[in-house]
Amino acid sequence: MLENWLKPIDISSIIPNQNLESHTFYHHIDIYDGKMPNLKDVPIVIIGLDKSADIIRKQLYQLAWHFGELNCVDLGNLRKSDDNFVIQILSELIDGNILPIIIGGKDVKAIPQFLAHKGIRKFSNVSIISENIPFSLNSEKKDFLNSLLEKYGQHILNVGLLGYQSHFTNPKILEWLGEQRYDGLRLGTLKASLEEAEPVIRDADMMFFHLDVLKGSECNGIELSSPNGITTEDACKLVHYAGMSNKLSSFSISGFLPKKDKTSLTAQLVSQIIWYFIDGFKNRKGDYPFSNADMTEYIVDLKGYSNQITFWKSNKSGRWWIQIPLNDKEDMNRHRLVPCSYKDYQLACNGEMPDRLLLAIERFI
Repeated sequence: MLENWLKPIDISSIIPNQNLESHTFYHHIDIYDGKMPNLKDVPIVIIGLDKSADIIRKQLYQLAWHFGELNCVDLGNLRKSDDNFVIQILSELIDGNILPIIIGGKDVKAIPQFLAHKGIRKFSNVSIISENIPFSLNSEKKDFLNSLLEKYGQHILNVGLLGYQSHFTNPKILEWLGEQRYDGLRLGTLKASLEEAEPVIRDADMMFFHLDVLKGSECNGIELSSPNGITTEDACKLVHYAGMSNKLSSFSISGFLPKKDKTSLTAQLVSQIIWYFIDGFKNRKGDYPFSNADMTEYIVDLKGYSNQITFWKSNKSGRWWIQIPLNDKEDMNRHRLVPCSYKDYQLACNGEMPDRLLLAIERFI
């Protein structure tokens, strides 16, 4: 069935001599090169949206494999990049508990990636890492977040926006962000404390990572670059957080422009971003929402607040969640524990209501 949607990989054009050492990525994954690999017990796959993915594969296959017996398959590229193709294959993979790493070129395939989730779950959370908030107040020039929210906003509980630059952002869009009670970390805040991004990322069912979030001096193979941005090391750390999240079930990278990548440094960077995402995935702890059986409950009484606040700490990973004190809504139960940090717990213990809890409650109302 999958063969109908995919183009097999021409290994000879990517690794001409096929003489990479045995410890490399190339020798530890199954590759769709004409015969479809068996996807039974495969938890993670790679899919390219266009030929630019092959340039990234050339770098990825040379990296060292540190992931033991993890089963990973490279499914090649889509035969067509239209939305219906993307929706069908991603839906089948996600429904089969297989996480797709989607390697794109210039465009973000947000709508089909979201729809692949919508067919499986009524509500989803989204994380976007980009130098811009992809939302426009101009009715004639809409960005992908406009389309996503206008069509499917009733199925989205939270949007986590990370790395946006204030000097590129219309102040009215920031007002809109606050009105929606979405999580947002501008570039300066993100760089000051990268760890504070981890709970926002952990709350997402899908992530869109756009390469424009990177500092221009470190990433030349994109359409538009700017002098400010996160470092390549920060990028790898953020996607490592994403890989570790048991809630995340799809991850896409976009913004790569091969014709500007004269030295292949951007292709190398994207391959390393994929590597660190897989490293995070390999180190998943199986905690919430997969299971909350091995978690410790902490109850905090806040003066002037009628309800107790319940925190949960995973004994496996040491990560924290806040429980939303609302009546049960069965179709929202998966989102009832909102990821937070130890700092949020400390604030509550000191009598302060964590902003993360306030935002979450207001999103649920």
